[in-house]
Amino acid sequence: MASVTFTGAYDQITDVNITAMRWIEENGYRTNGTMFNVYHVGPGDTSEPEKWVTECCFPIAAK
Repeated sequence: MASVTFTGAYDQITDVNITAMRWIEENGYRTNGTMFNVYHVGPGDTSEPEKWVTECCFPIAAK
């Protein structure tokens, strides 16, 4: 599993995913399943997007 945790608004997710996929490829891995997000802190916890904490998870396997 490769994961990236970031703090901030959800409009950052695309850039985070692109960076993670680049890292996966450059380090000899491939995705092995559907990626998913874990929302540690979100709109239900605070109305301040700069405090949201999201973990983007990518199941991976060696190439």
